[in-house]
Amino acid sequence: MRDEKILFLEHLRSVYDHCHDHLLEQGRKRDQGITFYIVLLAFILTNKDKVEQVFGGESTFIFINGGLVIIGWIVLCFLADLRSWHTQYLGSIYTLNWIFANESKFDSVDDIKNQMKMIMTATLNTQNVPSFSKHPIRWCRYWMSGLWKSTDDKVYTGMIVLTATPLMGILNRIEYTKNYVCQWFILYLLVSIIIFEYYAKKKVAEGEKYNTWILSFDYNSRLK
Repeated sequence: MRDEKILFLEHLRSVYDHCHDHLLEQGRKRDQGITFYIVLLAFILTNKDKVEQVFGGESTFIFINGGLVIIGWIVLCFLADLRSWHTQYLGSIYTLNWIFANESKFDSVDDIKNQMKMIMTATLNTQNVPSFSKHPIRWCRYWMSGLWKSTDDKVYTGMIVLTATPLMGILNRIEYTKNYVCQWFILYLLVSIIIFEYYAKKKVAEGEKYNTWILSFDYNSRLK
């Protein structure tokens, strides 16, 4: 039984190393996604006159800006997915750290598995979300503070604003909207923040649950 426990702890240490490597990889992928969009956006904006001349004028530039907006949506969804994986790997590392620090307390592999499951499924100490109908001001403060709470929140919110900038090029070239560019842009930005922040929070919440395969070692039900 003791040998089995030692072998399992060695396996957990290899899992810890893989989680650490993948955690760093999520950060690199995030930086690559952000860099890709910034470079693409900067190239189009700094060469807009050449783009219009080469590709057929104003209508083509509107189409390209529309494509930049759509690519921005894809990048934002990509960043939200990375945050979900980041949360899963980080949660696994925290759990394994606790197991290694208290490994002398466990008599068997089953004890370790049960304790990991207990930690991963424990109720998180989350802040109570105020009701919009009862406390609209507190509700607005709560969600606005969430836009800047952590470094990841700041980066994600900044990317939402950045991916909205190509819309300015579209609004300035459409007859019915060129006189109300600021109003339409602010409206679009507010809608984008609501939608994509909700999507990001949903993905992070999914990452905090124990439905990850990283620390689930009972595969019999999946192999049937």
